[in-house]
Amino acid sequence: MHAHALLSLLFILSRVALDMAGLRFAFSLDWMWLNDPADLRDRLLETLYYFHAFPPGINLATGLLLKAGGAQAAVLAHGAFWTLGLVFVNALFVVARGAGLSTAGAVVLAGAFSLAPASLYFEYLYHYEW
Repeated sequence: MHAHALLSLLFILSRVALDMAGLRFAFSLDWMWLNDPADLRDRLLETLYYFHAFPPGINLATGLLLKAGGAQAAVLAHGAFWTLGLVFVNALFVVARGAGLSTAGAVVLAGAFSLAPASLYFEYLYHYEW
């Protein structure tokens, strides 16, 4: 449990440092795989049911963020993506330990993954990949 706390602390400190350094969360709702944000906000269930050609998971998440957050939906989305990143890094630690890595090795692996450019890119971009 101590390793999870250390890994989580490192993750949170790195994200705070990145935010303070100027890395901003890209909350853009005008890309082609997302339904109309007004429809998602005002008619979420109907939009998910009738416009199923688009990925339903990100549309559901977007609709819920727009309903719950209103003008602060970007802040909620950023927090959700931080949470997903934290869960993913801790899950990677558990998998690495299960595969036989030492605790220190699993922490280093998960920490390196959390700071990899691809991880940061997908964590700071509102897209269904993360």
